[in-house]
This record gives sequence, C-alpha cells and structure tokens, in this order.
Amino acid sequence: MNYGMQRSLVSDGLPQLVNCIGGCGYKGDVRNHSLCSVCLRDVQSEAHGVSQEDVIKHLLALAGFNTIDEAKLDCAVARRRGSVSVAARDLVPLPGVRDWATSARPRTQFDEYPERGSTACTYIAGLCALWASALREIPDGEDWAKCITLGVSAFHTAKRENPEHCSGVVALPTALPFILRVAPFRYRQHLQPRETVLLLADPQDLGIVDAANTVGHCSDYSFGRPGLCEYFSKMFCPGAGAAAAAVVIVKPPETWCVAADERGRIGFRDSHRTTQLDF
Repeated sequence: MNYGMQRSLVSDGLPQLVNCIGGCGYKGDVRNHSLCSVCLRDVQSEAHGVSQEDVIKHLLALAGFNTIDEAKLDCAVARRRGSVSVAARDLVPLPGVRDWATSARPRTQFDEYPERGSTACTYIAGLCALWASALREIPDGEDWAKCITLGVSAFHTAKRENPEHCSGVVALPTALPFILRVAPFRYRQHLQPRETVLLLADPQDLGIVDAANTVGHCSDYSFGRPGLCEYFSKMFCPGAGAAAAAVVIVKPPETWCVAADERGRIGFRDSHRTTQLDF
C-alpha cells in the first residue's frame, strides 16, 4: 500500500505534519497515525504480533464496553429495537438538553492529532473542572478541544515521570499537579479536591451487606440514583446553595466532568465521545 498517498493536505497543498508520536524526533503525518515513515514501518511490523483477543479488547474499549457480554447485550437490544442501540452510539438528547459536537480537533482523547491519549480522561476532566472553577465558564467548541489537548499533554508528562500515574484508575489528586503545569491560566487558590464516594446500588441488592463501609460511601446521601440526585442538587442547584463550579466523576473505566457557569448553565463533558451535553 502506498502510504505516501494518504497524507492530509493543508491549504497550500503541503502535508499536515506533527511531531512523530514514536518519540524519534522527526515529523509524522496525521493520516499515518501521526508517525514518521520509519516508525510507521516499525508499528506495522508490530501489528502482525497483535492477537485477535487484544484487538477485540481494544475495540470494546473504544465502543465503551467493559466486557464482551456487555457488547452482546447491547447487540441484543439493538436487534429488539430494530436500530442501533443507545449504548452503541453517542448519547441521545433528552428534553431540555442541547447536544453538540465540536468540529475543532482533537474531538476526543482518541484523536491522533496532535497527540493521542487513550486513557487520559482523568487529566482532561480535571483540566475541564479547573477551567470552570477559574474562569466560571464551561469550555465549548475550540476551548473544549483545547482542554483535550492540554489534558492529553498532562497525561503524557505524568506517564514519562512515573508510569504508575497512568496505569489503571487515576485519582484526581494524582493528576492535578500535572494538570496545573499545562493550565493556560493562573489559578491562585489553594486546590484541595474533596472526594465523595457514592454507591450506585443498594448493598442489599448487591448481596454485600458491608459494601457501604468497604467503599467508603458518604452517609449524607442515599444509594443509587436517589443519592446521585441528592448530591448534584447540593452541588449545582442555586436554591440548595450550590457548592461547586465543577465535579469530576470517576466511574471506572471512564472519568467525566460536570461543570456550571455563572448563568446557571450545566455542561457534561466526556472526552471519550464526540457528543457533549448542555442543560
């Protein structure tokens, strides 16, 4: 295959080049996975050693599924509905909710331009929360793309300094020092994230009596959906004495950000998907 013919051209007809993600110091082509020709050949050779099992796991993760059983269930739902299921496509807008997608790149953390960060969601969500807290506005359009770019940059910096910062579920306090390094504004307040753990099901339904104590469920809130409603009402509803400009939600394997602006608008920012929600 002639990969030289797959280049992305800018307005002057030249290929759109970026720093090669192979770390060789040369320029890569965004249409060739942001790799230079030498690194591309190396990766193509490595691809022959990738097992079908690894490919399936990779595709499941990109689609937002944790296991193949989840994907099978989603497929069965799609067949019953006679259409693509909700879980297999971007979020479906609800009444009072505006959905949108930016055309600016990167559009998600999986975008190869300018740099890919497949597991950078905590860093991106943290940057989004910092943005909302510092500027009292929700990043939209190009600003959201900038959040993704900066979050991915913070992720790679953390990974270079200590791979453990990027393995498994990353807590916000771990990511925060790296997020502050790339923040495009000064944040003068002392940042001390407050962690609240909520159990998404009743311990009796789980069959684990001491589940609340085991995970450290906050006793101020109920279990499951009622507890989520109580928590977010306290955080964001003006009548309840809103206490936060942003909340970073960690629900392995994904992390999201819910942010508010001075006008009372709420935004849900998800770096895994192109569709974002405002309400």
